[in-house]
Amino acid sequence: MPRVPQGGRKHRGEAGPLPALTGFHARLAEAMGNAGIGSVNRLVPLVRPHIPRNELYEICGGRALPERADVERLARALSVSSEHLLPTWEEAKAALERETLLSMSARGAAKASWRDLPLPADSLLDILNAQHAASDTFPYRLLGVNPPPVSRIHVKSALRPAEAPKRKEKEDPSARLPVPLDVALGRHEHLLIVGDPGYGKSMLGRSLVRQLSDRWLRLATAEPIGEAVVPLYVPAVQVPPTGSWSRRLAAVVRNNNYLVAEPEPALFANRVRDVRWLIVVDGLDEIHDPDRRHELLNILNRLMLHRGPYRLVITSRPLPHGELELLRAPDLGEYTLQPFGHDQLSEFAHDWFEAQGADDAAEEADRFLDHIAESHLSEVVQVPLLATIAAAMQTTSPKRPLPATQVELYERVVDELLHARQPTGSDTAWRSWLRGSRESLLSFLARLHLDGEIPLLPAAQRWVDLNRPADLVPPRDSERHVEQVLVDSGLLTVSGGVFRFIHQSIVEYLAARYHAERAGASFEGMQRWVDQAVERATSGNLALFTLAIWSRHESHDGGMIVRRLLAIGVKAVETLVRLVTAGVALDADLEKAVVDRLIALLHETTHSLDPVGLIRMVGELPTLAYRLEELVASNTTKLESRVKAASAYAWVVDESRGAEMLYELVGSADSTGRLDIFYALQALGHDGAILVDLAQSVLDDRGTDRWTRVNAAYALVECDRAEGAADLVMDLAKNSDITDSVFVHAASFVLAVRGRQCAGDIMRMMDGHRHIHVWCLDELAKALGEVGAHDALAQLGRYVFEHPEADGDSDLVNGVVRAWSLSAGERGAGHEVADTIRSAPHISQDTKLWAAREMHRMGLQREAADLIMRIAPRPEHGDHDVSFWWAFEVPLETDRGKYLSHIIRVTGDHGLVKFSKLTDVVIQGGNADTVVEAARRLLTNPVERQGCRLAAVRAWLRADVTAAPTILPILRGFQPGPEERLGYADAMSLHGAARDAHTLAADVLADPVASREHLLRAVRLFLRTGGSDEVATAIATLRANRRCTASERAWIAAELCVANESHTARNLWLDALVGPDVQLGLRVQAAEELRELGAVDQGRAAIDTAALVSGLTNAEADRLARLRRWLEEPIGAR
Repeated sequence: MPRVPQGGRKHRGEAGPLPALTGFHARLAEAMGNAGIGSVNRLVPLVRPHIPRNELYEICGGRALPERADVERLARALSVSSEHLLPTWEEAKAALERETLLSMSARGAAKASWRDLPLPADSLLDILNAQHAASDTFPYRLLGVNPPPVSRIHVKSALRPAEAPKRKEKEDPSARLPVPLDVALGRHEHLLIVGDPGYGKSMLGRSLVRQLSDRWLRLATAEPIGEAVVPLYVPAVQVPPTGSWSRRLAAVVRNNNYLVAEPEPALFANRVRDVRWLIVVDGLDEIHDPDRRHELLNILNRLMLHRGPYRLVITSRPLPHGELELLRAPDLGEYTLQPFGHDQLSEFAHDWFEAQGADDAAEEADRFLDHIAESHLSEVVQVPLLATIAAAMQTTSPKRPLPATQVELYERVVDELLHARQPTGSDTAWRSWLRGSRESLLSFLARLHLDGEIPLLPAAQRWVDLNRPADLVPPRDSERHVEQVLVDSGLLTVSGGVFRFIHQSIVEYLAARYHAERAGASFEGMQRWVDQAVERATSGNLALFTLAIWSRHESHDGGMIVRRLLAIGVKAVETLVRLVTAGVALDADLEKAVVDRLIALLHETTHSLDPVGLIRMVGELPTLAYRLEELVASNTTKLESRVKAASAYAWVVDESRGAEMLYELVGSADSTGRLDIFYALQALGHDGAILVDLAQSVLDDRGTDRWTRVNAAYALVECDRAEGAADLVMDLAKNSDITDSVFVHAASFVLAVRGRQCAGDIMRMMDGHRHIHVWCLDELAKALGEVGAHDALAQLGRYVFEHPEADGDSDLVNGVVRAWSLSAGERGAGHEVADTIRSAPHISQDTKLWAAREMHRMGLQREAADLIMRIAPRPEHGDHDVSFWWAFEVPLETDRGKYLSHIIRVTGDHGLVKFSKLTDVVIQGGNADTVVEAARRLLTNPVERQGCRLAAVRAWLRADVTAAPTILPILRGFQPGPEERLGYADAMSLHGAARDAHTLAADVLADPVASREHLLRAVRLFLRTGGSDEVATAIATLRANRRCTASERAWIAAELCVANESHTARNLWLDALVGPDVQLGLRVQAAEELRELGAVDQGRAAIDTAALVSGLTNAEADRLARLRRWLEEPIGAR
């Protein structure tokens, strides 16, 4: 590494550069050498007075990092571009922030108190004031309504703990009771809150940030949560894709229009005077690019260190199955946001009309609730967004009936906003055309938005340029007019010049209206939409809205959709219910079939659905009340189903009568049934002696299984009757024939009630129960840790790691290590955890690595790093499995300088390119050539597998972004298949090598074995990274591929139309129109598309040319004639 000459000055202790700064130090030394500056003394006058002499010595010695402005000054002084220094400076900045984060986590700083809250510095005060203003601003423009402050109308939402896979015999019902947000934050360091569309996730996050900001600003005295934290609201979609975490946070905060000055990233790199940040990351689902979303998920997961400088509250719609596994961490609590109940709706209505200045808010609220009941909207307005829309409509048109369905609510609000504001100024032909086209424009932008995060204003301007009539000349300031059309629509907001839709559900409604209108009466693609609606039952409205809007057309049979959903079975029930609430009409037979399906759900126990919750959504179905009452009265039906039916009756028909039904069932209920009744009544808000008697009767019943009796003890705790229950549960735990899971369940209860003084008794009982299996002891470890029973926890940890059955059980190992690490960290005894794991005789290396990762996550960074390096394979062991590589992140994050060279030797070429963390560290350390040579060796080895070659390409490009032309011929020499080529093309496009990526994508388009999905992905790559000329060239290559079918050409043409490449799409539609062996339905679709694109003349010419072919049969000639008529007259007009 080049060394900066020090000009005779002796540096302190002969210290070398800090490990985190080695890359920047080397680049700075290289620039000084190239500039002929042989000592720091010669550099001093070039940067004075901005960089003091002593500080400059520290920077040039690699012992301090300059500010960004000083980096630019250094670049000017050395006659180089700032881009020569900034990349390595940013990497050093990120490394320093990571080291600081780890050191703060390892230190385990105590939780800050609101009583000792420091006065915020000016920069933080500015952020708090700006957040207070922004979070209290009503986010939607609802016509004719005074936008109320969020604080005036926000109703506290209930959070239900998410259901997780259990290894227990049964689940404690109390564990899933809804709780307020502050209770959830008291239970967990970090939260993931998942909610269906419109359930108020953003309002929840904004309200939390406002409350916390108010406390800092001394506008409130109440303590919102137990720990003092600094709030920060971060819309996930605004998080930049690159940069250190603190730099990304600063970029998001700068989007707040209420700021006085832009904050520096350094503010977010650590605690604020020992107070942690609480960051609300809102709307993960709104990042549509899966790769970008996964990258953010991984970053958030790494930030979830125990007692680290950041606490996270993350909100999202449900994401595709498995994605949130990237986020899960020991300190993460997972919750689902609950819909409005009757009391919450009533509270919201009163607050809303009071905020609107009503003379008698209570009377207006009652009138609103009456109108809700009259319009059969009770289920619809359980969704907070829809309740807000309905209240706004009641405010502006109190005598007008409310819409009857969810879709009608959206339809009215969209139409009223679109036709509300008329543009100012003279009504020129240009303005008139823009106004008449805005619905088509917004529909296009909505579909584009659902495909990815594409800037909306440039897309709108491009759409206008391509779709305006040829004889309509735009004015000189046409771009300003387009911008004004977007503002006037009321469906978008603008901040910092960036346009965003006011709500994701509005986007889905606009796109669905477009798709439904194009479906036609036959709706040939119905099954695809039905399947999508079932697959994404709670994660989006697009498919649901498309089906509902289509079914509302007077000539369409919505029953077709309902019958298909009924035929699918239990899997589709949730979609079926949401479709009914969205507005699909049911005749008597279909209504009976839907009710039958819901009643059947009350009997079935093999599903994970909440039948009572689903029935609450469609409670207005006329026959439902009778069927529920009939089920409750049926003595031949099992009690569990009758309790659910009575509970549903109380929610949707008559609460008092439903509660009476539950009370009447007590006499015929066994202990399990009585406990079910307890929780049903508790959910309805009942309390008092009846609940105590129910729970006590179950606990006292010696004929009841012990698990249920322990659950009854937990129920008594909720009734403030804990101590007497603890005695009985302790006696249960002493029984020699008790099962594993019941013993742990009982022991956890006793520990929770009596504390650590009984831990010794619990451990002695466990020793006495020799039949207790090890697999369930992670729950006991958690219970011991929660009461601070350190000695007992260490005893349990040693017992588990000496047991052969612990090997390979990740739940057990991680759970025990998690609790033990926290305990050992508090006592400074992390070495005892590491030593036990390392010497465990029956535990495999993989399992030990899991345990080390968990130690690191829980604050034992040094101990975990040393453990991994001691148990990791040595070079002489030869090849080893890729599962080892992820473990090396711990030592690299803990002390790169100490461990890096050894890790490189251990992993070899494969590890250097496949383990991206290691790749980046080596590059940041100034050793990019090492990565390049490893990648070159692997790429030129013909026996390497596809996955390894792709990893080598990515690593090579990270090390040298100009290397694509060198890599391309090597790859093409392998003659890879379409899937492999697309992988390489994506990697090159991500690193700015668009031309080389296009070459590979064009190979796919010309490949006769490429599938439709391969062809679509190749075209999308061109659309994403190329201009119109490149796209046109790509489509010409595709058309020359004779194996590309007419159906595939139609799919790709539709993709081009969505991307506004309609001119290029025309040729593909023409192919589908007159190509051989094309189904009639596809020809008709092509004709309709060509009409819409204004290409009737080209279509007519293509048909006439095809008709000139000799040897046509009469049927073929007739088919062409009919196509010509269809092309000239739209099908809907015939």
